[in-house]
Amino acid sequence: MENIFFKNKKINHKKLRAFGFILHDGVYIFEQNILDNGFKFIVEIAENGKAKTKMLDLISNEVYTLHLSAAATGLFVGKIREEYENILNLIAEKCFDVDIYKNLYIKKIIEYINKKYDDKLEFLWEKSPTSSIIRRKDTKKWYAVLMIIQKNRLIAGAEGVVEAMNLRAEPDNIKAMIDNKIFFPGFHMNKKHWFTISFDALPEALPNEKGIKHLALNEIFKLVDSSYELAVK
Repeated sequence: MENIFFKNKKINHKKLRAFGFILHDGVYIFEQNILDNGFKFIVEIAENGKAKTKMLDLISNEVYTLHLSAAATGLFVGKIREEYENILNLIAEKCFDVDIYKNLYIKKIIEYINKKYDDKLEFLWEKSPTSSIIRRKDTKKWYAVLMIIQKNRLIAGAEGVVEAMNLRAEPDNIKAMIDNKIFFPGFHMNKKHWFTISFDALPEALPNEKGIKHLALNEIFKLVDSSYELAVK
């Protein structure tokens, strides 16, 4: 159950140690007393990110599990469940990095943006948990949107999903760029000022076409920089 809190997240060993986890025999361990020191909550996280927890009643020295049962109700068990969830949510926020996007290009783009602009992914939509935006700190305007969408939203008849990114560009540049293979009109955005990069150009079906594997990463970085510069008031 505890691993639900770390879904689509990747362990950050440095952050775990800073939070207070102690590495012992390949397992990170964190302990915190709760409810006026009546209970000890123990969190163990393996180096691969898998977690398990234990709630120990310090009076009886027995393991307490009622908070894990949805059927268990009452004020007392509710308080323990609340502490349990609050601590795990805090660990997920402070000790893990977002790991929704698996495409290597997107991973490199996120690293580039973090290093150059120190801007982070923001997940704004509860109903669209795989979509995120990146905005400038000064103007608060978006300059990138990352998403996982159905391929047929970009290419009619295509199956499966694709990882994609929206960026800003000058209207004339967008017109020249669109090829409906890699570059598309901005998905769910103003198509005059935004375009979409698909990180799945179907190389198996288009072996003789220019595919994403031939699109230099530095070219994408330049497009990101241009989008950043356009995100002004």
